[in-house]
Amino acid sequence: MEFKSRLGQRSKQTGLRVDTLTLVDLYQVLGYILFDWSNRYDIRSFGFYSARYGHLAEWSLCEALDVLAGQAVDLAAEREGVQRLLTHK
Repeated sequence: MEFKSRLGQRSKQTGLRVDTLTLVDLYQVLGYILFDWSNRYDIRSFGFYSARYGHLAEWSLCEALDVLAGQAVDLAAEREGVQRLLTHK
């Protein structure tokens, strides 16, 4: 679970600030998941809690990865790929 407390972006229609989830936020959490090379933490879901707005969004990890990639994702293989890139193994 990632906690955020930013102001949010201004709505063009109302001028009020609204809760947003950015790609940077999503990439940050996916990075944490990919860095768990040995699956030590057995991450099965992930989410964001927006403290300022009192909003919780949570997703199943496997389903979210498949949707984001547009195809089935082998998480173990992706973790190995990230490990190779970062450790030159």
